Amino acid sequence: MSIIDLIRSRKSPYAFDGQPVQFDEIKTAFEAARWAASAYNSQPWRFIYEPAGTDAFDRLMSFAIPFNQNWLQFAGGIGVILARTTSEHNGNPDPSAIYCTGMAIGQFSIELTALGYDLHQLSAFDAEALKRDLRLLDALEPIAMMGIGKGAITEATPQDLVEMEEGRKVRERKQLSDLVKSLSEPFSA
Repeated sequence: MSIIDLIRSRKSPYAFDGQPVQFDEIKTAFEAARWAASAYNSQPWRFIYEPAGTDAFDRLMSFAIPFNQNWLQFAGGIGVILARTTSEHNGNPDPSAIYCTGMAIGQFSIELTALGYDLHQLSAFDAEALKRDLRLLDALEPIAMMGIGKGAITEATPQDLVEMEEGRKVRERKQLSDLVKSLSEPFSA
């Protein structure tokens, strides 16, 4: 069985319909993340999630840079992706934590797509301020934030976001031959 068509249908919109997305609506996406592979089964990923229309949503949005706040305000929910960078086992640094967290968010995004929702991740936010404000453990590192909802252009969508979405209708990817090489054919750049 292949899920490639589902993966190809995943998108990262800048325009959302603005309808709140409750945790229970996307719970299986978090469940998909929970079952991701991780080194020593450490499961270093953690998430914070708040649906739109709440003070907590606004609080999370405030950590994003203004450009990202411009489109996040229309998302149905905001999530924070965290990685536990020290081992719960022995307290030593976990060099695979971010990689494993990436595996989990990959599975999350596929299940979210299967549920009919879209996800746009962002790295342009004040991670240190978020960490202080939420009083996160030193071991928890904010890796990214994400807007979740149903991608759609509505009457409330600002014109700059409409134009951005119009310019992104064709999704492009590098050729597989640019991404996978053998030892006899090294990468040139």
